[in-house]
Amino acid sequence: MDTRERMVDVTARLLARQGYHATGLAQVLAEAGAPRGSLYFHFPEGKEQMAAEAVRRLGGQLGAALQAKMDAKPDVRSGLQSVARMFARQLEASEFTPALSAACADVFERWTAVLAERLRKERPRIAAPERLARTVLSLIEGALLLARVRRSVEPLRDAEVAIESLLAG
Repeated sequence: MDTRERMVDVTARLLARQGYHATGLAQVLAEAGAPRGSLYFHFPEGKEQMAAEAVRRLGGQLGAALQAKMDAKPDVRSGLQSVARMFARQLEASEFTPALSAACADVFERWTAVLAERLRKERPRIAAPERLARTVLSLIEGALLLARVRRSVEPLRDAEVAIESLLAG
């Protein structure tokens, strides 16, 4: 793995664990084993550019996990509930340390597209599958926020119940 890739990987890990503001350039360089001059060589726009690439990488990884969860289930309801459980397990494993709070819009758009496509295939009569997909993602994201603040996965369990209601209606 080259220096640039190591820097993006380290940044993604640190952002997920400690957030943007707590992640320093010196820490990234030290953990990536990269010389200081390599930062602006690989990322001329600095920390923000490096963080944006790390967010895209994290989003891609989570998007792939979302796709795998959806594909592994026989229907959208159980797939979405599985996603909520996945996030609950990850949150518990992280001991509720802050995750990256400013996710890129394109990551959420990709996630929305995954869910909307599944809804179109499984429930072709739904008038606005993208809207329902965004609603479900908002529900899960809101539950994640509440779970972090409360240090409990109960909001994610509530999201599972709400997903059932949304898809039943």
